[in-house]
Amino acid sequence: MNFSKKNYWILTTEYPPHHGGGISTYCYHTSKMLESKGFNVKIIVSDHNLVNNIEKEKHDNIEVIRFKPEGKDFYRFLGFNAALSFHFFEIVSEIISQEGAPDFIESQEYLGIAYYLLLKKKTGWENLQKTPIILTAHAPAYFYWENNQQPLFRLPDYWIGEMEKWTLKAADVLISPSQYLMDNLNDVIANRKSGYHILRNPYSFDTGSEIKEIKHGDFVYFGKLVYQKGCIQLIDFMTQLWDEDFPYPLSLIGGDTHFDLKNISMKEFLIKKYKKYFEKKLLKFEGKLVLEDISKRLSKSHAVIVPSLVDNLPYTVVEGMTMGKLMLVSDGGGQKELIEDEISGFIYKLNDFSSFKENMLSIANLEQKKIIEIGKNAQAKIERMCNYDTVFKEKINIIESYSNIDFNEFPFVKEIKKSPFI
Repeated sequence: MNFSKKNYWILTTEYPPHHGGGISTYCYHTSKMLESKGFNVKIIVSDHNLVNNIEKEKHDNIEVIRFKPEGKDFYRFLGFNAALSFHFFEIVSEIISQEGAPDFIESQEYLGIAYYLLLKKKTGWENLQKTPIILTAHAPAYFYWENNQQPLFRLPDYWIGEMEKWTLKAADVLISPSQYLMDNLNDVIANRKSGYHILRNPYSFDTGSEIKEIKHGDFVYFGKLVYQKGCIQLIDFMTQLWDEDFPYPLSLIGGDTHFDLKNISMKEFLIKKYKKYFEKKLLKFEGKLVLEDISKRLSKSHAVIVPSLVDNLPYTVVEGMTMGKLMLVSDGGGQKELIEDEISGFIYKLNDFSSFKENMLSIANLEQKKIIEIGKNAQAKIERMCNYDTVFKEKINIIESYSNIDFNEFPFVKEIKKSPFI
């Protein structure tokens, strides 16, 4: 692969400062990582907040192109997410006609936004035949819906899942930050001709940060209030501990969401379900904090709990470990791949109260010196795995390995065996 141009485009539905969340954080750090290695990076992002149909800004070697996902004829007859995918293709096509094709295009798999781009390539569009299309798996909606107690066959959501599945099979290069996610998507990706690669998400580190004095007994849930993130199961476990006279409260930090199963907000559901503990101030809601306040709030915590039922590689764990926090995580996601149990954090077995209880009591009885030691181990571990130099080297090696592969195979989500009578 000739890297003389070093032009790298990223397609996304999230990018700072207008969006938060894991995909936004990933795109920010990936673009900064690539820029630091001499790449020209172009971010193409849909943004409902725009006044104009398209807005461009450039900072050094990173150009951000934001477009409003509306106003095109195809939005009248395609479902919104199918139209959004076609809009991404149209924007890419226009830029290629003006500037030529880039060396690489990367996209999220979430919502299937690369569907039409990949379809055009697989059906012979010449402009993309020499450009590898890289798909980085973050959180396929169809997989998370199933684990969020949401209907899978409701239209048009069903077709979003089919688009996501096809992009996972059709991408030239498939990358996931965790083995956990790939294991759980095996029914879709099992027959991928070119397989997949595990590559941790990049993150930059403030090597001068120090772990300050903590408040003993300050236990924090950090993440959105959503079923899949395990907030209900965590509180269930905590109520059992409180009923056994565990003295410390639980603070929930994160934005509220709508709980489809009960048709109310998750916060409202939790307050009603656990009213006794809420009134005793054992259960506290601190809401969604602005970015600059998160570090200040978490820095004093005794432990940060991430009880996900399913997850890929949550940036909440990366950020917590970077801050030197003692993390208690479930084994229901890729977060368990970041932590050495009882060395750089603690891991409990999902849906196993005895495992949770054992870990919580161990953590509650730790002296501050030991808590700080584990936090320093966490900082060192996450920096080794996620620093820009390490991730970039692995990413380029992955991309180079696909330089001479024939990308002309056309995949199918479902393979129907030919009848023996035909």
